[in-house]
Order: sequence, then C-alpha cells, then structure tokens
Amino acid sequence: MHVNASLGISVFPQSGTTVSNLLKNADIAMYLSKQSKTPYVFFDNSMAENINKRLTIENELRNVILRNELIVFYQPQFSLSTGKLIGMEALVRWQHPEKGLIPPSDFIDLSEETGQIYMIGEWVLKTACLTLKNWIDRGACPIRVAVNLSNLQLEDEEIINKISTTIDATQLPHELLELEITESAVMNNEQLVIDKLEILKDLGIKLAIDDFGTGYSSLSYLKRLPINLLKIDRSFVNNSLSNKADEDIIKTIIVLAHSMGVEVIAEGVETKEQSTLLEELHCDYVQGYYFGKPMPAEEFEKLLFPKANNNVYPISLLQ
Repeated sequence: MHVNASLGISVFPQSGTTVSNLLKNADIAMYLSKQSKTPYVFFDNSMAENINKRLTIENELRNVILRNELIVFYQPQFSLSTGKLIGMEALVRWQHPEKGLIPPSDFIDLSEETGQIYMIGEWVLKTACLTLKNWIDRGACPIRVAVNLSNLQLEDEEIINKISTTIDATQLPHELLELEITESAVMNNEQLVIDKLEILKDLGIKLAIDDFGTGYSSLSYLKRLPINLLKIDRSFVNNSLSNKADEDIIKTIIVLAHSMGVEVIAEGVETKEQSTLLEELHCDYVQGYYFGKPMPAEEFEKLLFPKANNNVYPISLLQ
C-alpha cells in the first residue's frame, strides 16, 4: 500500500492572525494541494478569493435553469464544396443577471465536478432540438444541430434513454441530431462508450469526434468507432498557413477520414486563406469566425430565412 500526503500550510501573521483563520486558510491550501497533486502548498490571499469565487459560482449554478439564465448560442457550419449552410453547433452560455454573459470555459468544468453537467446537458439538448424543430416547422430547410456530450454524460447509465426520450418528445428527425464527444471520453472506458455509440447510431443519430488530433488519436479505437464526422481542432487550423507540419497533419486527417468513409469539419477557421487551404485539401465542412460567430437563436434564424437561395444562406453572401 502506497500512502501520499497533501499538506496545506499557513504562516503567521501573513496567512492570518487568529487560530481559526490560520486553520481555515491551511485547509484551503490543502484542498489546492490535493487538486494539483503537489506535496504541499503555502496559502496566499488569492487562494481565498478563488475559493470564494468558486463557491459563489457553484451555488448560483444550482438554480441556473429555474432562474432561466442559460441561453444557447448557435455557430453555423458550411459545406466547402457547395457553399451552403449545412448545420450548426449548439453552445451554452450563462446570462448572469449581474456579471453578464459568462462563457462555458468559466463554468462547465465546475459543473462537471459538481455533477450539475447532467442537468445542464439535458437542458441544452432539449433546447437545441426544440429550436431546430420550430424552424423546420416554419419552413426552413433542414440542417443538423451538433450538441456536445460530456465525459460524465457518456458514463450515465440512462444516457441512451434520456437522448432517445428528448428526440421523441421534440419530434426532431433523428438524422438531424449530431452528438460530439471527445477522444478522452472514449479512452476512459473504450468498450462501454463504443457500445453506447453503436446504439445511438442505430437510432439514426450522427456522431462526431471533437478536437481530433489533440488527444490520443489512436487508430486502433478510431477504426472501431461508429462515427460519421471528425472535427479538426482549431490549433491545427490556426497555424496551418505558417507551419507546414500543421498543414500536413490536417491533410493526413482528411485522407484518413475519407478512406474510412468519415466526413471532416475544420473548426476555428478565421481567414479566407485558411478556408482556401482547407478547400484545396478537400475538407468537407468548416466553421469559425470567418463564416459566423456563435449567435443567439433570433440572430441565427436570419440565416435560415433569407430572401433568396431557397432558404439556405450561401457562403458567398457572408463574405
């Protein structure tokens, strides 16, 4: 048996002038020692501020749906070969009454640690499906909506039932829903995840690997995954014009995916030059600020109901 210790250290008088304050601050430092997996941590005042901020966000997150403070933004996705809008990615935001719009990077990790990601994830899925179904009922051409599925959600024994129930309740055609998972989610429990993905694919749902190339990228599991789409991470796209290695990686991913019958979408496309390069490399789809930032539903629907082009907004009108 191997035993490790995590030490939190507070020093008088810098860390406190009373026994209770010294103990409390040493406890805070010990928590951070455990979290960072370092043997010991000395307390400083910034730690207390971060802990208090974390506790405040955690408490506010508990009722964020009841207070109707979550909002879903949608980022458009385009086909490089036709120039037409083919889909959108649903991205959650927190509309805080005092702090304004809070990006997911500030609360999603915490929601996973506290288990609130289940509640938030189900709400985002239902909202995205309902929104798209409403647009289709109003005459918009069908596009697909991509929703992120966290590692914890994939481990949920009821996840298949929850997803199936949500789609049936919203009456969205199954083939218009795309679920995005990360490489790390697969590696955590490979066979269990693959079994669940097989069931989801049998339901007609599209499946995508997000941020491909930044994790394990193991060909042994990739060939077993029942996926429809690979998403090239933005880090490769950002450096593709200045770094030949990144361009070669993108090219390799595209060739590999196509040989397996899998389509490819590049995210984080911010310039015309990047778009042109991806088109030359035969990338299927793109998303990024060059084509459209994440936007609220009322703004996104303007792309679905333009005055021309058969209800589908072409790239040419955005540039």
